[in-house]
Amino acid sequence: MRLYSSISASTSLRTSIHSTDSAVATIWAIEHAARDAWRGAGAWLSLGAVVKGYPLLFLPAAFVLASKRRQFLLGAAVLALLPLLPLAAAWRSMVLRVIVFHASRGVHAESTWGVLSLLASKLAYRADYQFAHGALEVAGSYSSVLKGLAAILTLAAVGAGVWLAGRRIASGRGQRLAAIMFATLATTLAVGSILSPQYVIWLVALGAAAVSFRDAAGKVLVPVMILIAAFTQILYPLAYDQVVTRNPLALVLLLSRNLMIGATGLGAFLLLWSRGRTGP
Repeated sequence: MRLYSSISASTSLRTSIHSTDSAVATIWAIEHAARDAWRGAGAWLSLGAVVKGYPLLFLPAAFVLASKRRQFLLGAAVLALLPLLPLAAAWRSMVLRVIVFHASRGVHAESTWGVLSLLASKLAYRADYQFAHGALEVAGSYSSVLKGLAAILTLAAVGAGVWLAGRRIASGRGQRLAAIMFATLATTLAVGSILSPQYVIWLVALGAAAVSFRDAAGKVLVPVMILIAAFTQILYPLAYDQVVTRNPLALVLLLSRNLMIGATGLGAFLLLWSRGRTGP
């Protein structure tokens, strides 16, 4: 188990480089949106999606929010296609492989659903590990149901962001985009079937961007974000072998971290909704 933890830590170190690249891209997208430079905002979001797919979650809300939607679409389209030009001859098979890979992924052991399954295995529920898709997945009798539920809740979180993007909120578009992106990401991480430690890098980056505006209401969530980062550092890789061996304390700590992520997402959504009600 310790050997697996060491291998996982080394893999995470390599993949975290790409995670940082995409996190920087989302911050640049927010900066361009704050300057009403929506072509650049679309381009940076699209580039981030090419590196790591998660910025795709923000494109619908950003499009609704954009004051120059044609410019936004142009920037997004150009930066989506340019990196793929060298692969034009094989793009169909490449896209198909990517879709099949992600569609076949199971319930990640570190996701909220995975941790709940592992805790339930301490009782009567049967849940086993399997190493697949470069990670530990939980194989249980209800895994397919949990994966479907995670997909539905993820779409609901994206839909909530789009709905809030169309509301009249008393803040600038850049500030609103940052808050919506943070709320969407935090919620989807908490309810999704995949949750890797490197994803916290994305969340911290968007959280920092969201609270950097002068009158950002989300500053009240900063202490929770600090706890999320601290819990993640303790769990991975320091106590990851305890998670793998289903140590109850480690599992409760991991579940607490995931619930805090979900709480920050819901809290950010509620703050946006409240501002939409009280704004001019």
